[in-house]
Amino acid sequence: MMSNMTLYLDEILSATQALLLKSQGLSHGDIGEIVGICQDTLREYLFQYKNGGIDALKVINFYQPQSELTKHQGTIEEEFRANPPATVKEAAARIEELTGIQRSEYRVGKFLKKNRLKTAKGSANSGKGRC
Repeated sequence: MMSNMTLYLDEILSATQALLLKSQGLSHGDIGEIVGICQDTLREYLFQYKNGGIDALKVINFYQPQSELTKHQGTIEEEFRANPPATVKEAAARIEELTGIQRSEYRVGKFLKKNRLKTAKGSANSGKGRC
């Protein structure tokens, strides 16, 4: 299994190789084939370089979606620390009451675990797998 660092270094290597080949006058098609990247990726590398130089290519922006519940984290934590829900099912219902946001028991369990919150029974897991 490749580490995140290996993937990060591979992407920087691809970007610098693409820039080198571009500076030597190769076509985008040839560069993509040699480096093993698609045209969209090549255009993104060139755009980043044009707007931020070589340092811009060193920044890897991973997409990290944020839960809508994060906006209400303080309210949920305060409520659950004062009155822990008995189950994840109860936690989901109370979160919906507090925030108007409906989430599955699985997602609520993940949210509780991530935020180190537990039910009165001592678990942030609903016990249900995700198969």
